[in-house]
Amino acid sequence: MGCNVFLCYRRGTLEDSDEPIRDQALACDLYHTLTAHGINTFFSEKDLSDPAASYSIYKALHEAQILIVVGTSRENLESERTFSEWRRFRNTILNGEKPDAEIFTYLEGMTADELPFALSDTETFDPQHKAYLVDCVKEDIGLTARTIQENSFGQAASDNEEAWPFDDTASPFAPDFAPLSDSSDMMTFDDGNSPFASDENNNPLKNADVYFFPEAQDASADETEESSRKRKLALSIAAVLLALSSLLAVFAAVTSSGRGAAAPETVSSAVSSAIAHKGYRGSDTLRAAAALTAKDEVKRGDHLRFGTYEQDGDLTNGTEYIEWRVIAVEEGHALLLTEYLLTHQRYDGSETYKSATWEDCTLRQWLNESFFNDAFSSEEQDMIATATLTNSDSAETEGWNDTQDQVFALSRDDVRKYLASNDNAKALVTDAAYNSEWDNKERYGNWWLRSVGGQNGNTMYVKYNGSVNSFGKVSLSQSIAVRPALWIELP
Repeated sequence: MGCNVFLCYRRGTLEDSDEPIRDQALACDLYHTLTAHGINTFFSEKDLSDPAASYSIYKALHEAQILIVVGTSRENLESERTFSEWRRFRNTILNGEKPDAEIFTYLEGMTADELPFALSDTETFDPQHKAYLVDCVKEDIGLTARTIQENSFGQAASDNEEAWPFDDTASPFAPDFAPLSDSSDMMTFDDGNSPFASDENNNPLKNADVYFFPEAQDASADETEESSRKRKLALSIAAVLLALSSLLAVFAAVTSSGRGAAAPETVSSAVSSAIAHKGYRGSDTLRAAAALTAKDEVKRGDHLRFGTYEQDGDLTNGTEYIEWRVIAVEEGHALLLTEYLLTHQRYDGSETYKSATWEDCTLRQWLNESFFNDAFSSEEQDMIATATLTNSDSAETEGWNDTQDQVFALSRDDVRKYLASNDNAKALVTDAAYNSEWDNKERYGNWWLRSVGGQNGNTMYVKYNGSVNSFGKVSLSQSIAVRPALWIELP
């Protein structure tokens, strides 16, 4: 059976001593902890400089679903052999060979903001939170217990408490990789030809792509210079035609009003009406929330269009209607959640590294100011109710103030109460927001909750398989998407 986890760390001994450096001792301790929990873990005291060990290391890197980078200093993490290992693993994620693989960092004596830039967005743990790391690994490889679930703070879930957010027994991250062939043609120990090879800029080398990942090979590599020129010319012509069609639409909108040439303000209005508010994935066919009457029934599970936002990635055709899912109807109000993830935002970007409350975070400010003003008309803004949010939902948030918000992120308790299953919680990223480094290849993304995570500076989020990551991500992370929620008054 292949390994689930690869431990990456700086090997070696202290100067003038045979005692291993702290990184190795830390990795060794973590190895024993993980294996004690039934997790197949690769740990080697030798590195890629040893030809006898290279094959085993390359094979384990290929098989592993999770890489844990262990370190006590940035210098050690960037040491030649250590850097080579985590860089190669990261490249297999970026190449699309292992899009659902994950990298964790396990640090002692340093914080997340001291990490190399390429590791700055990883989930970071320390020895005091080793149990959380083990839980996250077990969740990702499908070893989470099926019976009694534990929430993020080690308390057993009650019989009537939904355990699903922490149950990833059907995880898409379960290791299912074919082992490498023993053929010498399939594996070399030369950096330029290894399946994890990359250039000096950390970009995957084309020969590695072609050999191990033929489905990811860029079709343009076989183009002749002439065909490439023709393709670029065709794209340019298409762009010009698209721009002309937009201008014709504006002209038609203006002249049909009988006013002839319009003032700049009128043209701006005509552009808005002519090329804005298109449908996105069928959103134009949905009922408009602003057009609802007292006769219209709205129930949980319905889909409505409400507001607009750039979603298709084409700035020339204006914004698109936002599709919302009704996840609750209570006392003449409907709780709406966007069907798609609209953008990626930091939970809090005001400082380098800190634990941010929902009350003070920059995401709350963005949702209730920029998003609220840009996405909704004045008529729609009048429909949005001001909700009082309870933010003290655990011992870690005791003393957090309740807030009044018009647009907000759901809490962990909201997810449990209103979504009820992983399938209901997972969401696709819009074309405009999709990022291949952050979202999986099926275009499902992670999205922020407003609940505090299991470590100082972290905030919980829903993973792209629909489970809740209770340990959370550092609030400075840019890779987590935003899924706005709001209450509207029903007629």
